[in-house]
Amino acid sequence: MKLSVSVPDELWDRARAGRPDLSTSHLVQQALERWTSPEGSAGYSLEAPEAAAELMERATARLSEDAREHYERGYLAGAKAGTELDWWSVQSLHDKHYDVRAWIDPIRNGQLAYDMGQLEPGMQPSSAVGPLVEALGALMSPWGDNMFTPSAPYLRGFTQAMRDLWQRVNVGGPEEAAGAGEGDAPGQ
Repeated sequence: MKLSVSVPDELWDRARAGRPDLSTSHLVQQALERWTSPEGSAGYSLEAPEAAAELMERATARLSEDAREHYERGYLAGAKAGTELDWWSVQSLHDKHYDVRAWIDPIRNGQLAYDMGQLEPGMQPSSAVGPLVEALGALMSPWGDNMFTPSAPYLRGFTQAMRDLWQRVNVGGPEEAAGAGEGDAPGQ
């Protein structure tokens, strides 16, 4: 929803000084969230204490490194899966707007139906099952056998690799794909 509001200069200056890192939209959204949440009615400030700033910086730096490693592993897993997936699997992920969970549900369910003998005669599960179980672990495995659970950065890396593959095929080589945004893709 788009709104136009008037805010007294003094109030706006205090709000911006308190959170200069937030965009105008995010600042207003955060204020509304706090005002409408039960915690928002507290009689004390919910801002992070100044003494925590250095600790938060150190924690952010360390966790960012860890998250980057997860992202890289996910990207590599996506690139590897891309060497085994058929075109329709890659196109299907694109058609699902890179929502990995929505994309794998029918693939996983097809494998489960096959394993339980519930597919119609002559039907086979997707050839994507094997590469996706390897790349996505417990998220994809219809059997849930002691597999890793991908983290959010891992899934972001996997998804980015698949997006890059789709771009390379539809837009051209890595030079052309790097400059093409999702909205620049043919057929969108």
